[in-house]
Amino acid sequence: MSDTMRIDYNRETKAQLIERLNVLEARGVTRRAQFVDLVEESLLATQIITREDKRIYVNDAFVNLFGFSSKDEIYAIPYGGLTAGYDLDRLRTMREARYNNKKALTEYDYDALKKDGTILPVQVFVRPVLWGGEKAFQRIYIDLTERKRAAQETATKTALLQDIVNATPEFLSLRDTEGRFRFLNDLLATEMNMAPEDVVGKSPTDIYGAVSGETVEALTQEAIDSRQPVVHREIKSARQKGRFFQYSAIPCSTMTEISPAHSPLDMT
Repeated sequence: MSDTMRIDYNRETKAQLIERLNVLEARGVTRRAQFVDLVEESLLATQIITREDKRIYVNDAFVNLFGFSSKDEIYAIPYGGLTAGYDLDRLRTMREARYNNKKALTEYDYDALKKDGTILPVQVFVRPVLWGGEKAFQRIYIDLTERKRAAQETATKTALLQDIVNATPEFLSLRDTEGRFRFLNDLLATEMNMAPEDVVGKSPTDIYGAVSGETVEALTQEAIDSRQPVVHREIKSARQKGRFFQYSAIPCSTMTEISPAHSPLDMT
């Protein structure tokens, strides 16, 4: 019998109605048990929250992620108790939108709090579910601690590299395989009489003019195709008359692509 069949009170006796509702409830309990079994075995931290912000289910992965020793400890914590104070208002705004059937994010990051009070950066995925016949929300949590640490280490290394390159007494730049500048040092930016952020994203033709730009483009392509340094090609400065440069292109592995690093040498 279909779960969605409408109840006809005129055709069903009370006993038949009670029996059918018991069958449907049993099916619901079975399905919920199957869902719990599936989530409990998951390595992803998961909890179920009611529309009234009552935490009605957490799995073992959630308990471990937040540093607790039992589920009962977590059930006793009110809404917001596992969230960094500065993120509470933002999460409340999203929650109100979601509960009022307005457009709300189904994926977002925020700083949670572990049992010992340390910050736990997490990524959350939210979806509506039915729990005991009532609308609730399933939230899946992914620990971003290592990702954040790696991003910080990369930022630190990038800043250090920027300092080293800026201290180098040569013009240096890095372009992507589409020919756009991705990076240049302060010395080259000064030569171009442009701020570095105004150069990034532009092509050599944008910076050097059509003739010199085509020369640089050809040099770039040769370095990419051969995966070997291409050096000592003379080009004329488009910005300062009477100035010439020996231009070198060196293929560099950046992520999964080979990009040319350029080092013009003033030959005036």
